[in-house]
Amino acid sequence: MALAAPLPVVDAGMERRTALMAAAAEGSVDVLAQLLENGAQMSEIDDSGMCALSFSAAHGHTDAAKALCARGANVNATDKRGRTPLMHAVLGGHLDTSVQLALIGADISQQDDGCCSALDHAIDMSNRAIALALLLIATGKFSRPLGHLLTLPRLQQLHTWVRDKQGKNHGAMGTVPPPPLAPPTLTPPRHPHTPHT
Repeated sequence: MALAAPLPVVDAGMERRTALMAAAAEGSVDVLAQLLENGAQMSEIDDSGMCALSFSAAHGHTDAAKALCARGANVNATDKRGRTPLMHAVLGGHLDTSVQLALIGADISQQDDGCCSALDHAIDMSNRAIALALLLIATGKFSRPLGHLLTLPRLQQLHTWVRDKQGKNHGAMGTVPPPPLAPPTLTPPRHPHTPHT
């Protein structure tokens, strides 16, 4: 089913959104494919600077986000507030979409106009799953220390989450100060028993 050109612009209040953006926000992978085949441009943005990939990420439509990335969408595109699709996925609380975008190549350390990275947003929202997932992905991507991603207060917040296995501190981050980081305890290696003869 071919779509007629020109592609319509969907007026959503003050923000003019294209049909591609609307399909991305709805997670309609088939419609996205048809629109792209008929000349829709992934680089188009609405009045807030959001592109189709940002809409799919903000609404947690992982398959739509992956389809757009597979067709060349800029995974690190920024809106007028400097937010990337990954940040929109994190702010929407969408774990799977956040993880997939990070694995595809989204820059986890990129900061928005408020000097917050996607990891910062996850920590600020007390979203343990996304914060820890991004941290694990970041440690796999970077061979250098993560100082640019993790300030000491952020590291202490993550440490609190990890040590609190029973979820007692599920409220606001930083309400329970973590214990001081102790050096690991080393135990001497065991020697195998030698048989008595």
